Amino acid sequence: MTTQDGTRLALWRVRDDAANPPVGTSDVFLTHGTFSDKRICLGMAKHLASLGCCCWILEWRGHGSSGASATAFNFDTVAQCDVMAALDHLGACRTLSVESENRPQRGQFLPNLQPHSRAMGQKGG
Repeated sequence: MTTQDGTRLALWRVRDDAANPPVGTSDVFLTHGTFSDKRICLGMAKHLASLGCCCWILEWRGHGSSGASATAFNFDTVAQCDVMAALDHLGACRTLSVESENRPQRGQFLPNLQPHSRAMGQKGG
């Protein structure tokens, strides 16, 4: 999967074809924190898959099997570029049957937070 700025990201699918999906289960999107990769999410993903969910794990740029970013990046980049690219790739709005004018928009979920201005790994403010 490739982001709008050309960074290649790893998106892993974890499912258990032998599981008997309970009613109402759906796809689950997971991602790791700053100093980790998909391995931190695998236990939860395998458990949810055993319950019938199809789990997707996004590895951030510069982590695990994802490519390095050509430029400095921060949490905003991960949220606005990488996560949005993964959701677009998975067709999240179509899967959720969300009308296009009502689909989730960038900044909708945490609208009052100020952007994180430092690039990851940089000191200072």
